[in-house]
Amino acid sequence: MKKLFGFTLIDILITVALIGILAAIAVPMYSEHVAKTRRRDAQSALLQFQNAMERYYTEQSPSTYTGAATGGTDTGFPEIFESEAPLHGETKFYNLQITDASTTTYELSASPKNGQADDRCGTMTVTNTGEKTAGDTNCW
Repeated sequence: MKKLFGFTLIDILITVALIGILAAIAVPMYSEHVAKTRRRDAQSALLQFQNAMERYYTEQSPSTYTGAATGGTDTGFPEIFESEAPLHGETKFYNLQITDASTTTYELSASPKNGQADDRCGTMTVTNTGEKTAGDTNCW
């Protein structure tokens, strides 16, 4: 008599269950890693935006942060820098804006959108003094 080799139904069910368990662990970890990478891109863009604001300040006579937004206004999308992050690539996950600007102070923000809209960190901000805030304390 010839002995048959192969998998039993129990073998296949155990394998499928193990793959399901591994996927249930791996997918959320991967999703958080992607969100963290997008968040870092936005933070980098905010810091570059901050440098652009400082450059704008030194070019004005008299020195001021006002008028750096679209249309020469004090708040809104920037005229002097990109308005979305990441700076390169087609899909954007954050809007960059001037939240507040005066002669001597400013506040810049990165608001999540698209696939990042439900991010736990929410809107991240940075001020002219370098103070950084976000919806969660572990985001910067």
